[in-house]
Amino acid sequence: MGPPPADRTIVIHVGDWRPTDYGTYFTGCRDVAHIDNGLGIQNGEQEEAVTVCTGLRASWSVMWPALRTIS
Repeated sequence: MGPPPADRTIVIHVGDWRPTDYGTYFTGCRDVAHIDNGLGIQNGEQEEAVTVCTGLRASWSVMWPALRTIS
């Protein structure tokens, strides 16, 4: 799978990204929610942040090789 279209400039990420990770790629990111499975059961996703990032620091074609492996 290739990079997103050039006009897609907002990214929603779920997981354990830290500001040092996303600051390289975006000018601004903010946590908007945290996952709650409603069961109080700890699993790989419970309490992970949902982060919205904007302001691409480079084109998708430049950033994609590094970003596509983030999980």
